[in-house]
Amino acid sequence: MKRKNGPAVDLKAFLERAAAKKRQTENQSNQLQLVVFQGQSDSGTNMPSEPEVQIPETERAASTKPDIGGTSEDNESDDESGDEYDDDGNYDIEHDPGLRTPISGYAVNDQDSVRRAYIALGPCRPKMKKEDFPQHMCGGMRRFQPKWFDEFKWLEYSVDRDGAYCFVCYLFKDTNKFTGGDSFVNGGFRNWNMKARFRKHAGEINSANSEAEEKHNMFITPKASISPLPQAMHNSRLSIWLA
Repeated sequence: MKRKNGPAVDLKAFLERAAAKKRQTENQSNQLQLVVFQGQSDSGTNMPSEPEVQIPETERAASTKPDIGGTSEDNESDDESGDEYDDDGNYDIEHDPGLRTPISGYAVNDQDSVRRAYIALGPCRPKMKKEDFPQHMCGGMRRFQPKWFDEFKWLEYSVDRDGAYCFVCYLFKDTNKFTGGDSFVNGGFRNWNMKARFRKHAGEINSANSEAEEKHNMFITPKASISPLPQAMHNSRLSIWLA
């Protein structure tokens, strides 16, 4: 291509020079922007903030939950282990025999502790006058006689059930051997016109009541310790053996 009254111009070379100049100008502009950005970063002003990450509410709650050790299953098992008895040794002792939990209802390792608690408490013998005991029809209108406490040492009375119970049988009875039925342990005896049943319950020397009473006496009696023979007695026995 030729211009009028001027030298000839190479169009391709002209466009390449223009493009190179444009690229050089852009590079210089980018370098200038980078220097300005670094200066702003060093001065601590106008720093771009990172985008905030949105955390779901469920994950945020889980992350803020305190770590109490162990898994959720472990924590559940720990809670269940303290349901039956309190840590302070409270075995839900009930003085009224009609409201008690049977000895067999306690853990085997706790039964002796429960027995000691009831023995320390003693049989239930309410301080009531004769006329304060309720009456009911059994061969006539009859009531429990408080004087029976003096005659039968094992006897106790339930105000809740209006029934007579055996204290030693509650603590030590043999379920496979019981004279006079279970009414003195389960449900309570209420036939006040049949005093002979009290004697029948006590029975002979080998009765369930006698065996329970023997276990009771052995339980409350400290075990006798066997002390070594005195030296004088030991020497006398040795001299007799040598002779």
